Amino acid sequence: MHELGMTQRLLSLVEAQARTHGCMVVQAVEIELNALAGMEPEALRHGFHALARGTVAEAAELAITLCPALAHCPACGYTDSVTSRVQACTQCGTWPLDIEDQEALRLVAIRGA
Repeated sequence: MHELGMTQRLLSLVEAQARTHGCMVVQAVEIELNALAGMEPEALRHGFHALARGTVAEAAELAITLCPALAHCPACGYTDSVTSRVQACTQCGTWPLDIEDQEALRLVAIRGA
């Protein structure tokens, strides 16, 4: 499952940031999830809570914002946000587009005590 590996990396990053900032308990984690990442937000949330047991993030709320990716049209040069890999250019109709934004998820914020 793709979500499990990504969740493990996210949790490792959260724990490292908590240690760096002297945070004993992480209360909330906010991430942005790329719409083209191929991950289900609920599966990611479930995996996070399962893997966080016994860590500083055990009771953390995971807030997920689904974000569109950026794509560039090779024909007309237009750049637009997309939520599907089969989306055609909104300016000229060309398909496929070159996906520019490949980052699956981004850690936005951690709130702790």
